[in-house]
Amino acid sequence: MYRGEWCLPSATHLQKVHVAIKIIRGVHHDPATMDEMQRHLIRESSVWQCLQHPNILPYLGHCFSHDWGPSIALISPFYASGTVSDYLNSRPGANRLQLVIEVIDGLSYLHDSGVIHCDIHCHNVLVDDHGTARIADFGCTRLIGRKYDCSGLVGSPEYMAPELFPDDPTDDEYTAAPYSTMSDMYAFAMLSYQVPPFFQIKAVLRIVTFYE
Repeated sequence: MYRGEWCLPSATHLQKVHVAIKIIRGVHHDPATMDEMQRHLIRESSVWQCLQHPNILPYLGHCFSHDWGPSIALISPFYASGTVSDYLNSRPGANRLQLVIEVIDGLSYLHDSGVIHCDIHCHNVLVDDHGTARIADFGCTRLIGRKYDCSGLVGSPEYMAPELFPDDPTDDEYTAAPYSTMSDMYAFAMLSYQVPPFFQIKAVLRIVTFYE
């Protein structure tokens, strides 16, 4: 992930904004791997650019540049607050429960749009310049109703639902249960336990029950 500037056309001039630049590094010398990574970013772009919600990281576009090699770059706003974990570390008095509500609002929007995130965790939730939580990173998404290869794990293991893991960890050819809105909800619950203080856990459980 890099930081740069993006020019947005306005009524009178080009407005420069700070942006985050997502590229794939370290695979430029392997054409087969590079092609696969390019397809991965294009697929992420095709899903992400259709999403518009106050709790979803905005998609600004994509570009190519020789400065970082042959990889396509995905462009989004740069938020100085960083991830929700970074934000809470620097602002311990922030409204944690409100952040949790904003994450579930964004996740509910994804599910209503037919998208399963598959990788919800604290590092994939950013906080914008107004203190609003925004879900990010759509590289692992699945579309509801489509069939996918279930022969490997996708996401962050500590946030993944138990049914996504093989019964036998030594089995390299296992077929996992498909990712679903419920596996996203499990990941959200794990995130929720990390964000609010203990006395607000009951409120989080009510949120989870309501959205189920």
